[in-house]
Amino acid sequence: MIIKYDMKKFFVEKGLKQSHFAEKIGISKQLMGYHLKKGDLPVSMLTIIAEEMGMPVDKLIKLLNDKYVKLKI
Repeated sequence: MIIKYDMKKFFVEKGLKQSHFAEKIGISKQLMGYHLKKGDLPVSMLTIIAEEMGMPVDKLIKLLNDKYVKLKI
């Protein structure tokens, strides 16, 4: 099963900035925007987002599964 998340909504609701995470990961803001739009972030990005939010990755994934699923294939 493939799950895509509404990461744009997640970022807006949590007050997170694309540019901040793009810089931390070492990618351009445009590439970060592309990943957010597609809704399929690499695990390395999820790890960094969870760290910045002060929560374990599994809790972040549960939050995404509970509130931000955009598409299941």
